Amino acid sequence: MKSSKSGKLASDEPVSRMEIDEAVSRIEVVVDGGDGQDDRAMPSGSAPQSQSNTKTYQCSLCTERFTRGTSLKRHRIRKHQGAPVEDDKSITKSKCLHPDCDKRFYHTTKMLEHMKEDHNVESTRSHHDFNSEKDFLDWKEREEMTNHVYFSQQRGVIERESTRYCYYICQQDGSAQPHRSQDQPARKTDRKNRRGQMKTGMSCPARMSVHTNTETGTINVTYLRTHSHEPSFKDTEHHPIPKSIRTEIESKIALGIPTTQIRRELRDGLGERDNRDGMTTGQLRAYQFISKRIVHKLHRKMNYSARLHPQDNMSTYLMINKLESEKYNPILIYKPQGESVVIGDPGIDQLPHAKDLFAVGIQTREQLHMMNNREILCIDATHGTNQYGFSLTNLIVPDEWGKGYPVGHFISNHTDEETLCYFFQEMKSRSPNLTIAVVMSNDDYSGPNAIKSVFGEGIKRLLCKWHVHRAWQRKLRHHIPTDDALRDEVYETLVVILEEKNINTFNELAETFRNKYTSKCESFVKYFSANYMNRAEAWAMCHRNFPHAATDTNIFVEAFQNRLKTFFIKRQPNRRVDDLVNLLLEIEEEDYWSRKSALQNKSNLNAPPAPMESRHKSGLQIEDKDVGYSDIPHSWQVRSQSASEIWHTVTEIQQACEQDHCFEECRELACLGLCSHLYYCSCDDGSLLCKHIHKIRSFQIRTTQNEQRAEGYCDDSEADPIEVSITTTSVQDDQNVSQSTPPERMLASTKRDLTELQEMLQNEHIVQVLLPHISGTLKKLLAECKAVSGEEMINAQPTEAEAHATFAPNGKLQLQPVKKVPKRRNARPAFTGPTVAERKEIMNSLVSDSESPSSAIQSPAGKTTLALDEKNLASRKHRRRTRAREGGNVN
Repeated sequence: MKSSKSGKLASDEPVSRMEIDEAVSRIEVVVDGGDGQDDRAMPSGSAPQSQSNTKTYQCSLCTERFTRGTSLKRHRIRKHQGAPVEDDKSITKSKCLHPDCDKRFYHTTKMLEHMKEDHNVESTRSHHDFNSEKDFLDWKEREEMTNHVYFSQQRGVIERESTRYCYYICQQDGSAQPHRSQDQPARKTDRKNRRGQMKTGMSCPARMSVHTNTETGTINVTYLRTHSHEPSFKDTEHHPIPKSIRTEIESKIALGIPTTQIRRELRDGLGERDNRDGMTTGQLRAYQFISKRIVHKLHRKMNYSARLHPQDNMSTYLMINKLESEKYNPILIYKPQGESVVIGDPGIDQLPHAKDLFAVGIQTREQLHMMNNREILCIDATHGTNQYGFSLTNLIVPDEWGKGYPVGHFISNHTDEETLCYFFQEMKSRSPNLTIAVVMSNDDYSGPNAIKSVFGEGIKRLLCKWHVHRAWQRKLRHHIPTDDALRDEVYETLVVILEEKNINTFNELAETFRNKYTSKCESFVKYFSANYMNRAEAWAMCHRNFPHAATDTNIFVEAFQNRLKTFFIKRQPNRRVDDLVNLLLEIEEEDYWSRKSALQNKSNLNAPPAPMESRHKSGLQIEDKDVGYSDIPHSWQVRSQSASEIWHTVTEIQQACEQDHCFEECRELACLGLCSHLYYCSCDDGSLLCKHIHKIRSFQIRTTQNEQRAEGYCDDSEADPIEVSITTTSVQDDQNVSQSTPPERMLASTKRDLTELQEMLQNEHIVQVLLPHISGTLKKLLAECKAVSGEEMINAQPTEAEAHATFAPNGKLQLQPVKKVPKRRNARPAFTGPTVAERKEIMNSLVSDSESPSSAIQSPAGKTTLALDEKNLASRKHRRRTRAREGGNVN
């Protein structure tokens, strides 16, 4: 066979069938590349050297040789009409199923004819007609589930004239050889499934021959149901989930039905405690044993189907375009890696790292509205949310009920100040009147500096107290590596300084600390003075006397990030960016509806937050005997509720508030007129209105009212008109109450619900989707009703068990005795914060070393507590280290 110079076959010469077969064989060799190499990568004039070029397959009926077995099979069919060759197993497929016959056949139909003629073995056949493809597939699915078999389509569809031919073969039919070429080495490890291999090398004649009329849509099926193996229920481990069952599971997942309930409804009551005796193997179906892992896998696939493209970068691009077309575009910035900015300021392309930069900024309209006019904005970045290592920066504000609300997200591989400026500039451009008063962050300046450069320099910046503690602990281990007692002493002193709420006292304590410990740990004192004393307003509690939502740590951001990673990502960082963006928008929708529900159900949005209510209730629970007058004028002593030997001093600063606005005040009647400008308490509570102040305020008001009654200002004989009207109204309401008892009203309501349920079952959509769920629930209710409907159960009078122990209303169950496993000790000593008593001791020790001893904290008797000597200090350190080893790290 010749070819023209243009590369096309010449048409002026006759071509024989043999030449065509050889040409096809040569094309197959070139496509395979012999040893797996691509011929296009080789230099011109060279040919691939491989053993595949050797013609190892020879026809036993003639002298022809071929390179591949498929070429030999084609030659046998076309040249020798598919005549069987007993000694050539390489081109034959089906061996005779008779145990005493060794003949092999290429076509299964030839083998079945041989068994019928030579061995008198008849195969079982049946013919079926269907009006549509759906009817055929439903019948095929029922046949497979009933007989524990599965038929798969192993070849394509052949269409001739007005008929379409399709063949379904038994799943166990086929070779067990691994799918690799002959010259490819065997695998070093066994990759077979733990359930075993479905194909064992046998030949199974069972199949379905499907002929479809393309004009009428009718289907004729010839079903050969004879298997060469015994079908068993164990084979269903290798079968896929039936399509109808899969659809049912997906619909239940979409309805939000839990996985356990889905599996229970699939069993349809089979296997329940009252229905186990009559259960037979014939009633079992494979879908009744579906595991939770399979249901979760289907759930993940449903989520993956929402992706717009298999590739992450293209799917993200398409998703951004889709979001951009919404009425309010929630995408502030979108800059793909290696591309120009798509959404946002074009100046992003001028950044030094613009080529490598990836950035996605997200903020919905509701989030922008929530961000404005808030007391504080918390910002922090986290990692482990995607497979590329991009950081996720979250912006959180506390709402009216003290709950964190996300107001923006920024995904990027660069979180420097310049990049974040463009993110906040987009917020400012969408809301020019947006104001931010306070920013809470860790010790990273990029976020707060970017906010200040966009929204103004007047923004106050606070450091997270937890991050301050961690930084001090790390530096103490570095500067004081060996002296554990000194390290603990310095840390406890720093805690006392940090928690001090009086500015003058704070300055004195800080100066005394530097003078006292410069000779003991000069390097750490220099570090503390250089990094913290020049910005005390960012971390000291005494400077936080302005509205900041009583937030001293970044707990709102930490809580959101823990919620994101634990409940949504499941602690699996292998997540694509498009999935992460979709997840953040889903969380935003969930938070929006949660807040919407709270707005609908809360009538008074100006109610004090939960911490204020909790402190008020705790203060009223303090008994009057725990309150005493102090020798200091306008001061009271309140006993600590956790340590009875400790007393806190509450001092009245002024009788009436002279400020125009009070951001922290108690609106309860028992504490009428209480705000943060009236009292000062020496306790360690970070709030300006602790429970001891609530107690003193309520105690003052109650004492004043009692004195007025004693002087005759309030006449108790006259009834309060409000109380009278309320009492009269309640009496009238009691007279109008229906005579029906609560059980009768509940029974009438239940009958109405049953009637409504019966009417709703006429809806075909409800029957199609929820009928199994409704049926299972009603069966359970009926079983419980039958259990208590017998006369013996009704007449039975169970004896009440005698109580042998009493428990408190809020008591907890005692832990069962278990073998205590000793905990592994930390390589480095743990830091423990000082107790309340220890803080006062440290305070007085510092004050006694200063030049103004008159500012020392006084005891209830009015005497100044002296500093501890070295012996008591060493003993206290020993007790604290023992407590740390037993209870772990407590800050």
